[in-house]
Amino acid sequence: MAKWKWMIPTAVAITCGATAVFYAASYRRATIRNFNDCVGAGYPVSGTYPLQCDANGRIFVKQESDPVREAVRNVIANFGQAMQLVSVNGPAQLARQAMWDDYRNLVAPQLLATWTQDPVSAPGRTVSSPWPDHIAIESLQELGPTEYQVTGSVVLMTSTGPAGSYAVTTTVAVVDGNWMISSWSSSSG
Repeated sequence: MAKWKWMIPTAVAITCGATAVFYAASYRRATIRNFNDCVGAGYPVSGTYPLQCDANGRIFVKQESDPVREAVRNVIANFGQAMQLVSVNGPAQLARQAMWDDYRNLVAPQLLATWTQDPVSAPGRTVSSPWPDHIAIESLQELGPTEYQVTGSVVLMTSTGPAGSYAVTTTVAVVDGNWMISSWSSSSG
């Protein structure tokens, strides 16, 4: 009988403690609704642009509050998607047409003219696999009110997953009233 006297309070204490820990963890997780909540709760923040906070698998992205920087980021994101569609190693006329169709609203006319003169020198899909999947932006630096330098990486993909990346530095500027890529330099591709 004496055995049971200490077991019941111990079991109750363990149950209460476990419930408190579970409740605290649930409350902490439930109160995270955005990037700032995630950072405030002490979860890790990525070093990429845009910043991301990982709350045990729930990813919160820092929302851009500057519409100009957001416009620049959108040009780069859209160009990263368009690169998948432009095969630069095929017949030159097909490459030129693909660049015109997919790059003309994203790339300044002078740069696009340079690329269409020598399609192999243009960014795009060089082989069927790996292909450029997207551009991961690492930094945006304002060069002036209508010009930004963007550094990042073109992320390559295969049917089985990621296949590396290569560095890129580009300038995005206002050209004829639209944000467009006005220069491009990469370590490959």
